[in-house]
Amino acid sequence: LSDVHIFLPAAGYRDGPVLKDDNESGYYWFASLDVKHISPYAARCCDFFSLGLDLTRSYSRCNGLSVRPVRHK
Repeated sequence: LSDVHIFLPAAGYRDGPVLKDDNESGYYWFASLDVKHISPYAARCCDFFSLGLDLTRSYSRCNGLSVRPVRHK
C-alpha cells in the first residue's frame, strides 16, 4: 500500500453562470472525449457524492467541471 493521497474537494460544477452541488459533490474531468457518444461535446468524468463514486458518467464539455492536474514521475 502506498502512502500517497490526493485531495479532491467537493467543488460542485458550473452550469452556465450557476454553481451547482457546491460542498455536496465533486466532478472531475478524467478524459478528453467520450468515444461512446456520437457527439464530440461530451467527456468522461468522475463524480463523487455522499453515497459513493461514479466513474461511468459523461457531461457536456460546456459544463465547468474541475480539473485536478497531476505530474507524471
